[in-house]
Formats: sequence, structure tokens, C-alpha cells
Amino acid sequence: MWANGMRANGITVYTIGLGAVDQTFFQEVANDPASPTYDSTQPTGSAAFATTTSAIPTAFQDIANRILANVRK
Repeated sequence: MWANGMRANGITVYTIGLGAVDQTFFQEVANDPASPTYDSTQPTGSAAFATTTSAIPTAFQDIANRILANVRK
């Protein structure tokens, strides 16, 4: 998976899914701790989900908050 290569280079991956998506896939791409394939040796990202287009701003805000929390560590 291309995301593994990104994380191998120290890049943290965040994903946002819209609608009825495979949430596990988005969690795996982001290496979200909720993922069944989470790898603690790689950068930990996050997956957020918006069930409708009106929920997209909330999903983006969720990711922004997670990024800020990681930056402040």
C-alpha cells in the first residue's frame, strides 16, 4: 500500500471518508489506532468520517484538532 511507503518516510497520513465507505480501509490507510492492522512502529494518523456532505466541515475540524494535538506533544 502506498501509505506504508509514505509512513516509512515519516509522513503522517490522515483520511476523511464521505458517505457509506469502508471505514476499516480508511483507518488502515491512516494507521489509525482503531484499525485492526495498526502498526505502532509507524506514524499514527487518524481517520474521520462524514455521512453527508453537510458533515464534512465537522470531519475536517476533527482531523485539524488531531493534527494540532500531535503538534503540541
